Amino acid sequence: ISLNQNNGVNRMSTLKINLWVIGLAVMLVACGKSSDDLLNQAKTQKALGHYDQALQLISQAQAILPDDEAIFLFAADIYESLGDIEISLSQCILGLEKNPESIALLLKASQYLSQADEWEKARTYAEKAFAVDEKNPDVLYQLGELMLKQGLTEEAFNWYNLSFEQDSISVNALIGMGKIKLAEKNAVEAETYFNKAKKINPMTAEAFSGLAQIGELNGQDEAEIISLYQGAIKRKNNIYEIWEPYLGFMISSNRVEVDDLKSFNKNFPDKIEGHYILAQYYMGLAQLESETWLEAAIKECDAALAINCNDDRSHGLLSKIYLMQKKPRLALLRAQIAFEINPLASYRELVDQ
Repeated sequence: ISLNQNNGVNRMSTLKINLWVIGLAVMLVACGKSSDDLLNQAKTQKALGHYDQALQLISQAQAILPDDEAIFLFAADIYESLGDIEISLSQCILGLEKNPESIALLLKASQYLSQADEWEKARTYAEKAFAVDEKNPDVLYQLGELMLKQGLTEEAFNWYNLSFEQDSISVNALIGMGKIKLAEKNAVEAETYFNKAKKINPMTAEAFSGLAQIGELNGQDEAEIISLYQGAIKRKNNIYEIWEPYLGFMISSNRVEVDDLKSFNKNFPDKIEGHYILAQYYMGLAQLESETWLEAAIKECDAALAINCNDDRSHGLLSKIYLMQKKPRLALLRAQIAFEINPLASYRELVDQ
């Protein structure tokens, strides 16, 4: 091997790495380790929460089959679980260099880009998948999702409908159409779609949530509405779009439960709503029982502000709490901060008070 003075070290390092990877692949095959075995082991490690071990196994699998679509998809899935969508997307793009017509990789890339509000790029990948297979129900559904997230409900409904035409048991397409009809206050049609989805798959949480919201529109019995919402959360407790209307209903009907709010905070540590509502709840207890509850309310406001220090509502609540504790200077400071962030008349009144 001829090495020049300038890049000899780099070339030699690259050569050593390449030989190591090849040697590892040969050794693994010799030991009877196939890429499928390694992928299955990686899935087990991920399920146990051992992400580092899962990534190591995936790297070994890629050394054996560097073009395998499933390996790139699972690598993207691991990084998504770690909260690194950028690396997840890069795994999809790397996989597409090897498999440019992989619908699964194209759709994954589209989904990651939509999460980053990169709508044009997301649509480009979805349209590439459509060019590969224009009758694929998953592709049609993804195009519907992109339209819906951009507020293009009519186009979204058409894509969902096309998806359902290709797959008559597509729960996702039914839920999508149901959501659109619900937003239009068309309770009759929305109920039809949600019930169809529930019949196909009784574990469809979104169907229960949708039916609960229809119950609110129709003035259904509160206990029945709560039962539907809780049925949704029992099936999927980590979807914000299910929790949001449930908490809204529980607050409006004065039925909010502390356990629900704590569960919400656990599932959505980056959301302030649960902390804000809990703070209000503890303030109510302070008025009914003992002022010692105010300390719990302060902790919840602090937790909300740790997520977003510019949350005017939490600063405003702290002002009210300090007034209840007869701490006017602290109350004034928080009221002024709240007013500076959002000049509402209610904050101006707090300042004056």
